[in-house]
Amino acid sequence: MDRQFCPTYEMSLSYVNKGTDVDGSQNNDYCMYCYNEGRFTQNFTMSRMIDSVFSLLIK
Repeated sequence: MDRQFCPTYEMSLSYVNKGTDVDGSQNNDYCMYCYNEGRFTQNFTMSRMIDSVFSLLIK
C-alpha cells in the first residue's frame, strides 16, 4: 500500500489528520491543516506557507 502525503505540508496522511470534504467525508488528498469542509483553510503566499510548515515542524 502506497503512503499518501499532503502536497501542501508534505506530511503523511492518516485517518487522524486527513482534511474533510463538504459532506464531512475524509479527503484523501489534503491534511486537516490546509483543507477543511471542502475548502482550503488559508490563502497562502509561498512565504507564508513556508513559515507555517516550519512552525508545525518546530512544535
